Amino acid sequence: MEINGNELLVEALKKLNIDLPSLIAETSIWVSPQICEQIELKIGSSTRYPNVRRGRHNENRGDIIDGIRIDDNTYANNTIKNAIGINRKNIIDFHTCHIYPNTCYDERYHTKIQNLVLIPNSIAQLSDNFEEVSQCLQYRSYELYGWFPENKEIPEKPNNYPNNWRAPIILKKEFTDADFKNENIEVESESEKKLYFEIENEEIGKVEKRIPKWLKAEKTQINSIILITFLELLEDKLYVSREKLMTECSHLVKDFKGNFNQMSHFGEKNHGKVFEVIKDEVYLWKPVSKFVKNLYKNIRD
Repeated sequence: MEINGNELLVEALKKLNIDLPSLIAETSIWVSPQICEQIELKIGSSTRYPNVRRGRHNENRGDIIDGIRIDDNTYANNTIKNAIGINRKNIIDFHTCHIYPNTCYDERYHTKIQNLVLIPNSIAQLSDNFEEVSQCLQYRSYELYGWFPENKEIPEKPNNYPNNWRAPIILKKEFTDADFKNENIEVESESEKKLYFEIENEEIGKVEKRIPKWLKAEKTQINSIILITFLELLEDKLYVSREKLMTECSHLVKDFKGNFNQMSHFGEKNHGKVFEVIKDEVYLWKPVSKFVKNLYKNIRD
């Protein structure tokens, strides 16, 4: 017998007539567009720390890799709370969430204000686990700031888009030079870190359970086609271009983009995250990379 917590939650929400996007809209906290404009004028960008990103597997907070500082979620956390103008110690039981999946690994977006939102700790995972929530957050960011990542399309307004969003907070009327000289980055608490690592560990478990079936399926299902084609193209290289992978799979996979996205993002019912995408470069997701390569080698030998 298998019990899926997310599926049970969806059934309960329907039964109780509770709408998740409306719940997020009612409780999420956003920086005002005016503050974003002020910061852009002061430092030339709304990415508060352009040389900082979240660490991937086996990268430690504080490391410097190719000139980029490795973070957990501390710099992003300080960015949004500083922009709102409230001391982080006075913003209680909120988690700093990134609007677009995996953008925390990209220094262009890890501390970009338009890519950040505060969500109560108890429901913050909804932004990663439920596609309908993620879509509404992305459209809200576009609605407020007219922003979306360079490699994405303009988000479409979801059918269930809520109309009860909290107005962005404006406490800090004007930024001074002192705001940008003070690099007092306060370390994130263990409770603030916990949510992401819980999500990551759950995803690793899901992938390790499913990958053996995909590799043994020998291109008889969509996941198998995409993954095995990728591994064939990868050989000893570090990455495969997304365009090349899509071209090689196109004769067998009708909806490559949709299925590939399911394999490169966290999500409530995603296939399982096995890919990391940086611009047009597709890598194996580091937490499962070694597992996938070893299993593929053993099956092929």
